[in-house]
Amino acid sequence: MSKTIGVDPDRVFGLQKDYSEKAYIAINNNDEQFFNCLEAFLKANYQQKETFIEEVLKRKSSMGNFIVGKVFRHTAEGFITQYFGDNFKNWLWRPSQAKTVSINAFGLNYLKEYVLPKNMNDTAIQNAVSLTPLMEEDQFWAVLYLLIINPKLGKKILKYELRKDKVYVFHVKLASGKVVAVSVGWSDDGWSLCASNLDSDDWWYGVNVFLFPASA
Repeated sequence: MSKTIGVDPDRVFGLQKDYSEKAYIAINNNDEQFFNCLEAFLKANYQQKETFIEEVLKRKSSMGNFIVGKVFRHTAEGFITQYFGDNFKNWLWRPSQAKTVSINAFGLNYLKEYVLPKNMNDTAIQNAVSLTPLMEEDQFWAVLYLLIINPKLGKKILKYELRKDKVYVFHVKLASGKVVAVSVGWSDDGWSLCASNLDSDDWWYGVNVFLFPASA
């Protein structure tokens, strides 16, 4: 076990006596190596402790940060496949590559959906939604991380998961103050991400899904 996990086994086997206390100490100290070892050990030996394991993993993940350019990468091998349109690259991705975003940036919100009943432009969508539909840029990156990179955690935190047979629309307020529309949809073997000005000539098709924040 020590060879496959690469951590001192004494640190692991001691968990048999008091693994819950050590787990939370590891989380609080942000001991990444130890936590990875703990996660593997618990999954292998404490399947009956499923509720505890999920809670620990959720707490560990929810305290984390990510660098946009390291997890979102256009057609990069070894990653969840993503395809970026030119506007998405230039307006959102390139200016944010070095940005560190907290997974908690979305706050206590969850995602609410509005299924378009007909072809609609962005103004018509906003008029149809009673709550403020905009996401700040950091909120959007956090949501995208939870939906695409870590969907299991996203389902718990956002109470939502993407379907590959739908196209999703977001309204995102950039750091510059400009508000753009972003679409996310599955394209053969990966997620396609595109951006456009609000109320561009293209209308969103009926049955597309508009996603926006709602208070928990």
